[in-house]
Amino acid sequence: MFIVALISMHVYCHLFWLIERIRKCGDTLQP
Repeated sequence: MFIVALISMHVYCHLFWLIERIRKCGDTLQP
């Protein structure tokens, strides 16, 4: 169970990082 929790937490962090990067890219793309 610990491994599953670790993997799910890693995936959640990765998704959060991706969303933040996309949001920052959108902010810089806008004039």
